[in-house]
Amino acid sequence: MDIICVFSMNLKKYRTALGLSQEAFADRAGLHRTYISAIE
Repeated sequence: MDIICVFSMNLKKYRTALGLSQEAFADRAGLHRTYISAIE
């Protein structure tokens, strides 16, 4: 498994554990929601 795959899986795991949508997470992180979607 490469580092990008591991990072994306961890990002999604922690985002969902916090109960945040991609849009809400992106807003808190100061990023665009499509960027979060592309990472995951």
